Amino acid sequence: AIYDQFNDLQNVEVCTSRAVAVGMRVLGTLVFSWSPVHTDAYYAEKARQFVAMGAHEINLKDPSGMLSLERIRTIIPALRAAVGAVPINIHSHCMTGRAPEVLIEGVAAGADKLHTAISPLAHAASHPPADWVHDELVARGYTTGLERAALAEVTGYFSYLCQRWDKPRGAPVAFDQRVLEHQMPGGMISNLCNQLRENGIEHRLDEILEETAQVRKDMGYAPVVSPTAQFMVTQAVLNVVQGERYKTVPDELRKYCLGYYGKPPAPIAPELMERAVRKGDKPVAGRAGDLVPPALDRVRKSRGPFKDDEDLLNAVFYPDEIVRPLFAARDRADYTRYYNSFNPLRDLIAELSRHTHLGRVGIRGRGARRDVAIDMQR
Repeated sequence: AIYDQFNDLQNVEVCTSRAVAVGMRVLGTLVFSWSPVHTDAYYAEKARQFVAMGAHEINLKDPSGMLSLERIRTIIPALRAAVGAVPINIHSHCMTGRAPEVLIEGVAAGADKLHTAISPLAHAASHPPADWVHDELVARGYTTGLERAALAEVTGYFSYLCQRWDKPRGAPVAFDQRVLEHQMPGGMISNLCNQLRENGIEHRLDEILEETAQVRKDMGYAPVVSPTAQFMVTQAVLNVVQGERYKTVPDELRKYCLGYYGKPPAPIAPELMERAVRKGDKPVAGRAGDLVPPALDRVRKSRGPFKDDEDLLNAVFYPDEIVRPLFAARDRADYTRYYNSFNPLRDLIAELSRHTHLGRVGIRGRGARRDVAIDMQR
């Protein structure tokens, strides 16, 4: 999947062309957002351009669950008219609780592929549950190509892991109207709450979320995805805490206003530009990526050597404190606790062995499996 946070396709020209040149299948991704700018015609034109650049499929990415049933009924046909037979994907998160129904309606509107998560890991900030989506589609006369028994097996595996390691299971969330305003993904809200709590201002969360919506508008209705989402939230916190809008503008947002990250969907508000841009600053003309120096040789020299290109690429995306322990564990072949984590019978027997007062325990299986009796005194 290739996407740009602004849907500024000149930012992805190089990686798209390179991927196509080496035979990769490109999933051209467009970030969905609500604003006066983000119309069906806007997305249709962006999709047409992506396909012209070589994308093999189009993916409508909805990171905050903003899509509604009404909108999916119009945007999918608009995309179809623009890209013809090119497959159309829907990638929506369950932040507003609407994504499961949106996916089903998207198929009726002409979408080809749906992005889901197995049910223990679904809902909330994740995707709609795969087994539920499968069942709904089958009930409406569609075929998915999935094996229902295999879905059940995968569900059982992750359900067990949730119980074994005391991890939360995915659960549907109630509709929150505020998400339609601030459009912030769930993971960002969780991080924001933790940071506000650490600084003793968690009681100002609602103010900050409201201010985030205004900052987003002033930034030219940028979709709320990384890295621009972090710029919005940081600026909103400063505005609320300092009691004045744009009294302090962080350097990254200043660079944003100058075009270092690409072209926003709409013009930036004059108030923000006046506060952010300093005397002597020069706006970026052309492709923002041209300003970024090549990184691979620098990473090789400063953090290498690496065993192979896969290790190099991992180091590009993650700092040493994350990748070095993983490399070390791999070299020791120390994966036992991961490979052996799914063994309910072993865990059951280990737990029973702690109860020395037990004499004999029966375990009843399902289906054709026979009952088993364990003599605990041996």
